[in-house]
Amino acid sequence: MCAHCGLTVKRLKRIREGRSPADRDLRPGQWRPLTQAEVKVLREESFLQE
Repeated sequence: MCAHCGLTVKRLKRIREGRSPADRDLRPGQWRPLTQAEVKVLREESFLQE
């Protein structure tokens, strides 16, 4: 996301996104799809419709 905007990330510390805690098992550069429950929480927090 940052690279797309022309930004360089020098340091990133995963803590949480809203009420969803960070997945401590992910190593730098790794990712995983969100669960349906996580998507629901993020939608509620951002006031997005389904």
